[in-house]
Order: sequence, then C-alpha cells, then structure tokens
Amino acid sequence: MRILLVDMYYKRTQIRELNWKTGGSELARMLLKEYPNAVVLAPGLLTGTRAPTGGRYSIGAVTKNGLCIGNAGGFIGTYIKGYGYSAIVFLKESTGPVTVEISKNSVSFKSAFPYLGRGTKEITETAEKGGIKSIVVGPAGEMGSKLSAVVAEGTRIVGYGMGEVFFRKGIKLITFEPAVYNFHNEKFIKIANEIKTRLKAIDEGIKVKHPCYGCPIKCLAFDERGKKGNIRVLSELGIPELDQQEIIDLANDKGVDLFAAAHIAKIKMKDIKEVIEGTVSGEEWNEELPEKVKSNWEDYLDTIGICASAASYLSKDIIESLVKAYMEVIG
Repeated sequence: MRILLVDMYYKRTQIRELNWKTGGSELARMLLKEYPNAVVLAPGLLTGTRAPTGGRYSIGAVTKNGLCIGNAGGFIGTYIKGYGYSAIVFLKESTGPVTVEISKNSVSFKSAFPYLGRGTKEITETAEKGGIKSIVVGPAGEMGSKLSAVVAEGTRIVGYGMGEVFFRKGIKLITFEPAVYNFHNEKFIKIANEIKTRLKAIDEGIKVKHPCYGCPIKCLAFDERGKKGNIRVLSELGIPELDQQEIIDLANDKGVDLFAAAHIAKIKMKDIKEVIEGTVSGEEWNEELPEKVKSNWEDYLDTIGICASAASYLSKDIIESLVKAYMEVIG
C-alpha cells in the first residue's frame, strides 16, 4: 500500500510503501503508533470498490481527550483511494493556517486567513464545487476546544476534540478533487451485487441529499446514526423537538461535537446553546468526556469501510466473503 505523508511545516510530500493489508480504523491505529502526533485519514479496506455502502474512511489523531478514531461516510474515502493512496498522514505543524488542496497528482497549500472565524456551512458551500469535497475546522477548533469537531462534506461530524488537532497543525480546510478507484473482479462483483440486492429490499431508508458512495439505501445511516442520534441526546436534555434542528445546525456550523456539548450541559446544568457559544468564545471545560467504545464487530466494519447501520441487515458470512474475495485479488 502507498501512504501519502504531508509535511505541514515544509509544505512537501513523500510517498511511503508499506506491506500492510488493512485499512480504516485498524490502519489509522497502526500509523498513529509510528506517527503519534499525526492526523491520519484512512479509507476502509473495501472503500471505493463496488462494495455497497463501501465508501467509509477513518480520521484518527490523539486529541486533548485521548486517542480518537472516528469514522465517516460520503466520498472523501473513495477519492483518496482513487488517488492511489491507502491513507494520508499529516505531519508536523504549519506556521500559519492553511487550506490543503489534494488531487490525484498534487498537494498544494494556500493561506486560510480569509476563512478564519467563519462557520463550517459557509466554507463548505464555498469550497464544494464541481464534485470537490471538504473537511472543515469550525471556530471551536480555532479556539483549541476539547469539544471541537471537524465537519466533512457539510454533514459528517468527527468530534472528540478533532477540530483542535487539525487547527493546531495549521489545517483550517482540506479539499479533495474527485477521483475513482478502479477495481474489477468477477467474484467480488458477484458477491457485492448480492449484497446490493439485499439492501435494496430495505424499505426503511429515507431519501436525503447526502448519499454515501456506493450506498443503495440513501440513506438509512444518516437517519438512524446521525439525525436520530442527535435528536435522542437533545431529547434527554428536555429540549423541545421544534428547537432541536436549530441546535444541531448551530453545533455543526461552529464545529462543536454535539454529544460532547450535551454531556457538559448535563453536568454543568447549563443550556446547551450556552455551552456551544461558550466553547466558541474560548471557555475551557475540564470535565472528562465519556470514552468512546465500539464492539469488535463495529471496529471491523470501520476497518473494511462498510457502514455498520447497513451491515445490521446483512449476515457476517456474506460480509466476510466479500473481504476474502478482495484479499485474494490484492494478495
């Protein structure tokens, strides 16, 4: 596998070849052992193939809250595989905030000073043209908050202090030009089509405008793991349903981890809007955040790049047969 190393200080890149055969969360952990101060973007093993829902990737770093390896869908993971990389590792720290522009043949850097203080929604709308996708740090990350998040493709959140780590490296915005990962194998495609047929039979999916690459149910995961998860945590705080979307949008735009903010609001007995605004104003929260724990199966799905929500409708055997078919091809 090819790993792209991006030196944020000297603004140069290097490709490292590794004889590893993994991806996603497992690959992110392995790379963070070698580069403990890095930010890692690692597509799943099957990301970018014809595996249904196989568009996921992991974002890993050591934040103020400890090791964080989040997982997101969308198209960025597929683009990275399309560039020919199994992961991108950001090293060292820039002397000033920058936009990192990544394409199949180049990595370029521009000053991000015009974006400072601006919300993620505005930046995403400006950056994402012609298929380009983005990861944005909001004002909470700029303030160094342990409650900060990065926002990918406008709606996909990786929190637990990740925004602070990105911005400490000098990253305000990363853009990714479209690219396709070409992988063709008859055995693999046959199994993938069987999975696709099973998932298409699901009638619980809600059609939204934020599909992930290769997902035939557009998008059960967004509804159950995203929107419903946010609504649940806000309902537990006693916030009326009519006010919930406003709070979700506010947290996303400021680059605040909504689940972390809700935890602080509960402990401090504060209004969650007050916690979000306080975070952006530089207020420090000394309370520990709950540890994020995933089952071995969920972590395996993050490693291979398959959506856990969709996988709940599939047997482990068929998912493992898809991985086996892929491994036979790549050796």
